[in-house]
Amino acid sequence: MHRCRPVFVADAVAGCCGHCCAASVCQYHPRARCAVGDSADPSQGGAEFAPHGAGCRPRLAWCGQTQRHRKPARLGNSPQRAVRASRDSGEMTHGPRSTQRGVFTVITALAVVLLVVILGFVVDGSRLMVVQGELQNATDACALSAAAELNGLPGASLRAAASGSRVASNLNKQNFQSIAAAVSPSDVRFSTSLNGVYFAASSASTNYRFVECTAMHTGLINLFMDLVGLGDSLPVATSRAGLQKTSKVCAPPLALLVRNATSPDFGYTAVPNSLANSATVPGPLVVSADVDLANLRYADLVNSTLTGDEAHYADLLSKSGVCGVLTGAAQIVGIDGPNTMAAKLSTALKDRYESDPTYGTGPGLSNRRLMAVPFVNASSNTSTTVLGWACLELGPVVSGVVKVYYRGDARKLTSFLPSSNCVTLGVGGSAAEGPYAPTLAR
Repeated sequence: MHRCRPVFVADAVAGCCGHCCAASVCQYHPRARCAVGDSADPSQGGAEFAPHGAGCRPRLAWCGQTQRHRKPARLGNSPQRAVRASRDSGEMTHGPRSTQRGVFTVITALAVVLLVVILGFVVDGSRLMVVQGELQNATDACALSAAAELNGLPGASLRAAASGSRVASNLNKQNFQSIAAAVSPSDVRFSTSLNGVYFAASSASTNYRFVECTAMHTGLINLFMDLVGLGDSLPVATSRAGLQKTSKVCAPPLALLVRNATSPDFGYTAVPNSLANSATVPGPLVVSADVDLANLRYADLVNSTLTGDEAHYADLLSKSGVCGVLTGAAQIVGIDGPNTMAAKLSTALKDRYESDPTYGTGPGLSNRRLMAVPFVNASSNTSTTVLGWACLELGPVVSGVVKVYYRGDARKLTSFLPSSNCVTLGVGGSAAEGPYAPTLAR
């Protein structure tokens, strides 16, 4: 045991009272700080040193402890004691190395998985949204095209399934517009109610009101989500559509003069569906009552007077007509009141019927032969008021003259289907009053 050699330190920061020169054998708070103004001089009673081997004995009256005082731990023979001894002697050594190994490997592995998930959401999620939007466009077009065929006639659902499938597959693409959208006729289903059970197309039912189209992309390859087992989802799109009255419509540039003021037929007798040609029976309607062409006039449905010549209206009649026609009550339209274009109108109707050779000999009815036109007051003026909407059918040409038949009120319902079988193109709405048009329902 070494004799303790006093170290006279009165600085409250630099040292401790009665520090020993050898290893810390003093058991009296060797790290206690001297209070400011205290003296560590043994002649002043700051600390007394016993004989050799007795250790240090403090007098706390002179060696005051500050708030940083801590009771020293008994170090024994622990590694911490060796560190303390080395520090007291001026020689610093390191303690034992930590045994926590591999923690950075675990953190790195977790970070890589998290990075893959984030990349999956950014890259694969974006691709999924694009493909989903493309499929939704295809099913929307399919549903609208199919709903246009739901006119209550025999074979309507079969025609609708074929039409919807063809429009979706031929006119729409998917996977960043690289391949055609895959919608088969079996993906087109029908129901009598919007939220009811949907069935495959059948020739037995003619009262389907709504159509549902479904498309799926099965070839989507995820670049990152598959690596973490989250790439099993496939983009699927579904659309539903039905027939609804219109507030704006596309219509041929024609108007039908009323025979009397009794709505909704205004003096005309409608041809019943029982006399209409089915999907398997070719030829015209077998009826004798037809519309006198003298009651059918060229009309400008978006202006209050005629703004074009005969060639202009004949060109519109050969196509889809004019769109944006308001269907509300009391609309003012321009009309050929004096009927100066009668000869040209007859020729234009004949051209519309015969523009496709199958119209005269092919089976069934064509939407091109069914026209929704407004009822107007009989007048020789150039402006008149819309009273209602009629559904007309172009018949075969007899002795060079085309026949036109009245199929009924274009706005009337039978089992929630248009009784006249006229389906147009237009914009629907809750307060709409015009002829029926296909409208997306979901």
